[in-house]
Amino acid sequence: MEKKDIKVSFSDLSAEELQKKAVELQEREENLQEREAAISQKEISPKSSKPEPGLSFKFDGENYQFTDEAPKKILIDGKGYTQKEIAADENLALALIGGNSGLILKK
Repeated sequence: MEKKDIKVSFSDLSAEELQKKAVELQEREENLQEREAAISQKEISPKSSKPEPGLSFKFDGENYQFTDEAPKKILIDGKGYTQKEIAADENLALALIGGNSGLILKK
């Protein structure tokens, strides 16, 4: 069953009905303020977790590691690769290491 909105002028409402409407509006306003406060708190709160450490791997007998700030997917030649995929593929690793990428550190 659909609830239909019936428009009634406030002047046609009794004092009791006006009081009920005022209470409803006050409750809705308080609820809205609580929700806005919760949302703004979420936006203000810094993430407490530290970034996930970058993947360590060997390349050409040397130890390398992705920085902790390195994204989990990295775009190379227009295609996204995970750190694991890059570490496993010699050509991809060479592209970043040889290009002196700031995403990989020599250990």
